[in-house]
Amino acid sequence: MDDLAAVAPSEVDILLQNGGRGMRNAHTNIYADAEQILERKTQFGELTLMRLTPVEFRWDYGDGTTRTTTDPGRDAVDFNTETSTSHVYEDTGTYTVTLTTVFIGEVSYDDGETWELVPGQLVIDSTPAQADIFRSVTRNVAEDCVTNPSGWGCGAPGSAPTD
Repeated sequence: MDDLAAVAPSEVDILLQNGGRGMRNAHTNIYADAEQILERKTQFGELTLMRLTPVEFRWDYGDGTTRTTTDPGRDAVDFNTETSTSHVYEDTGTYTVTLTTVFIGEVSYDDGETWELVPGQLVIDSTPAQADIFRSVTRNVAEDCVTNPSGWGCGAPGSAPTD
């Protein structure tokens, strides 16, 4: 396992869609950048293939919720799309998301025809990521910002609307 650990990534990146910004009571898509690693190496004068495969992803979403999955998740095209690793936050706030990825190792001495499982597992902790969860407010308005520039929601982008 020590030889396999030498080809392992130092960490697995946690990816948060929309820059980590999400909405309360909607799916915030969080996933891992993890894939199988295949490395050729000569050991004791013999060509060896080493394969590391991520088999378990232990998520902590920072709000007291944890989940263990067997896949890293995926990019979601649409807002509020449920994936195997997305999470619904019930409250607004900033949450620290952590991930532990478990890899198994295998070796092949016949160019990948057969594989032998290496005893043990490789466990890699990721650098925590931040999820910022907001709420939305809907208002009905009877005019536009051209007609009334001081109307509700007509401030500069990112400014607080006037009531």
